[in-house]
Amino acid sequence: MKKINYTLLMCLLASTFYFSARQWTWSNSGGGPAGRTGAPTAGGGNELTCQSCHGGSINQGTNLLSLNIAGNPQSFQPSTTYDLTATFSNASSGGHGFQVVALDPQLASTGTFIPGTGSKLVSGNSRQYITHNNPNSSSWAFKWTSPATLPASVNFYAVTANRGGGPSRAFTISKTIENTTSTISGVNEKEAISLFPFNVDKELFVSSGNANSPVLAWMITDQIGRIIAQSEKAALSEVEKIDLPGGLQAGIYQVLVFTPSGRVTKRFFKN
Repeated sequence: MKKINYTLLMCLLASTFYFSARQWTWSNSGGGPAGRTGAPTAGGGNELTCQSCHGGSINQGTNLLSLNIAGNPQSFQPSTTYDLTATFSNASSGGHGFQVVALDPQLASTGTFIPGTGSKLVSGNSRQYITHNNPNSSSWAFKWTSPATLPASVNFYAVTANRGGGPSRAFTISKTIENTTSTISGVNEKEAISLFPFNVDKELFVSSGNANSPVLAWMITDQIGRIIAQSEKAALSEVEKIDLPGGLQAGIYQVLVFTPSGRVTKRFFKN
């Protein structure tokens, strides 16, 4: 009798562990919590990503995330609705999730997302996000409506991850649409901002060219928008030193420089 009770107890414990683990694994199957895009924050640093809950790797290997805007606009029009699609290209890797936020140069939410099939809105930290509401898709179509007054640029930050079908993998990208060219004291800001040297081994420097318009933050991305590195705190300096992460492959990269007047993109070549 004791042996039977012991066996029954072990079966109950095993069942409890299985369903608890399953519930944890799929705890975000109805959508990720707000603030998981890896986007920069106004106070310095950046948001968490899917990896914070699901573990696994982030931005390892070939980037499997894409964010497309129908028509590939070079700039936005005020109060206009655009069609967007976020895609995780490895559809055979089990369940999937995504999240996107749209920020202005001051790192505040801009415009309004409109959910499509398989997506919903979530809010947090005074930002609006669009995320999945089920894990059974690897591509999500939704809309975004631009504000009546356009910011100098709109920066989309996106994250996606797979769950199940192998180790969890998460990927982040950014996509920027420039709307205007801002100025600093009558000087074109793109001309005032400088990045040097162009050919880089380990470190480079970015200068705002104006003590009254310091560098607030920066972000390095590759050619497809995957985030490589970013400032961990508000820079607030006229000249900012950037140490490149170890193991960075040779090639062309871009640096997004944030100042009080807006955002400027510069490029450099990693030797």
